[in-house]
Amino acid sequence: MLTRKQCPKCGGNIYLSNDYYGHYEQCLQCGYTCDLDNIEGVKKQALKENEKLVSV
Repeated sequence: MLTRKQCPKCGGNIYLSNDYYGHYEQCLQCGYTCDLDNIEGVKKQALKENEKLVSV
């Protein structure tokens, strides 16, 4: 799942992913990575932002 312009380091595009150790988000531009404890809250926020973009 991709979120737009949410990187705290460079303002780039963040995508959500998971691996053996859990869920994380990573920036496509600078490589910033952050582990996520509560993935459901992040997914809901990303879906709301995507709905706003589609409705415009």
